[in-house]
Amino acid sequence: MSQTPDEPRTDIERQLRAIELKNEVREITGGKMQGYEADDIEPVIEEQFWENVLEYEKAPLTSAQEMLERQGVRLPDPDALSDESVSLKLWEIIDGLAKKHVFLQCTDHLSDRELYTHLIKESLVERMPDLPVRKNSAYHIDIIGSGSEEDTLLYHRYYADNRSRRQWMKDFPDYKMPKKEKPPFDRDRHLPKFDWRVSG
Repeated sequence: MSQTPDEPRTDIERQLRAIELKNEVREITGGKMQGYEADDIEPVIEEQFWENVLEYEKAPLTSAQEMLERQGVRLPDPDALSDESVSLKLWEIIDGLAKKHVFLQCTDHLSDRELYTHLIKESLVERMPDLPVRKNSAYHIDIIGSGSEEDTLLYHRYYADNRSRRQWMKDFPDYKMPKKEKPPFDRDRHLPKFDWRVSG
């Protein structure tokens, strides 16, 4: 008996579909997704997870810069802008990214000009999957998320809480922990944020 499109599927059918999706992802990625396994996940959640992973892996690549340009946001060279214009342009970028569910974090150690320069020369040109905007998904750009020694120091100096700093010293006792300092700028608390409470 054939199943109509609106007929609810059983857990077994969802599990079989998840296996098909998982195998397709492994084929596309050369097996790099082997670690994404769970024994106690609900079939409907597992199926949705692998559908999302497959969509992510098959999506064409774009960049945040291209996303902004499609919205009509222009990104002039920072040297061509006054300090006031840089600040206005920066918030135009921030608002444009938020419309695409792309959010910035850890920016308070940079001035508006420094952040704008960093964005147009580094973060906004990085390649990323060109996925449709959905209410239950978001993409985050961590300004100090490279994992470099410099970014690690910035994180511990300005952003890490005491618990994180203590745990880091426990894991890496030879690390020279910088003194905790207040960031020189106050921007992060005003940035648009993804609200998980209304995203379901």
